[in-house]
Amino acid sequence: MYAFFNSSGNEDSVRQLLQSVSQDLNLPHKELAITYCGPSSVNKSDISRLKPEELASYIWTTRYSDESILVKLPVDLPSDQLFIQKYQSSYLGCLPKKAKRISLRNIAAQCKKIKSMEKYCKHFSLSLFVNKSTVKVDPLAAQEIDGIFSLQAKTNKPAYRLIEERIHQLREELFMAQNPFIRNF
Repeated sequence: MYAFFNSSGNEDSVRQLLQSVSQDLNLPHKELAITYCGPSSVNKSDISRLKPEELASYIWTTRYSDESILVKLPVDLPSDQLFIQKYQSSYLGCLPKKAKRISLRNIAAQCKKIKSMEKYCKHFSLSLFVNKSTVKVDPLAAQEIDGIFSLQAKTNKPAYRLIEERIHQLREELFMAQNPFIRNF
């Protein structure tokens, strides 16, 4: 089970969190692993090679844009009421180990599309014309790229707006997908 907690960025508070969780679960703190979840926590191009905790971190930061601490617990808990009562709003939720890795990969692939589109958004927001050979066709279809280039030839604003709409559409699809993170079970 992977539990998510608010990140204060303070190393002492992370140690205190680790000790507190290990005491609450009567486990030695060496059995618990902590991972930072933030914009720079996972930056890999091949999602299929990510470990489950890296997938969870990647999805969390894309979906919620919050920095958090992921605590890897060796066992699934029957309920997270202990965390809710003790940590209140600092406890954000959890990802049970029974969550399938394939579904996590699918959600992570959707997150990767969003991140790629955000890069395009920055790319097309420049006032300079973009060379077609520098654009990768990964998340966009070739017809969409041609349409964006024709819009960009007229003015940058519509191209930027078109990409923003596409990002918004992908984010809606991501939020409509089943949320693997749960709280209060």
